[in-house]
Amino acid sequence: MANNKEKPLLDLSTEKFITYVKIDNTTYGLLYSDELGLTEQGELSGLGRELVKVSKKVDSIETEKKYNKVMASILLIIMPDATRNLIDKLGIVKKYQIIDLYNTEIEALKKKTSQLTKGPRAKKKAR
Repeated sequence: MANNKEKPLLDLSTEKFITYVKIDNTTYGLLYSDELGLTEQGELSGLGRELVKVSKKVDSIETEKKYNKVMASILLIIMPDATRNLIDKLGIVKKYQIIDLYNTEIEALKKKTSQLTKGPRAKKKAR
């Protein structure tokens, strides 16, 4: 780059985790979505849609169990070092908090990335 003040157009960080959570004095990383394979990304996307659908009306124990199961499945994907046993020990609110943190970090990353695709250089017409 000619000018050190210019922002890179493509940031290819080798950091594997977007953020971390601490459970019982052990730190667990939450994976960047681009660290997931295509199958895992598809599975995570499907689980996300299912979570939205189920969360609209959690009005019975059966629905709450399904909601809890979907969140556990999401956490197994985004927290690769966590075991099923550990995730099952977490209450529904704690699972929600971890997923909410993950979504917040992903949205912040999207905003940061979208800024790189805006501005005078990004708006040049294709020739």
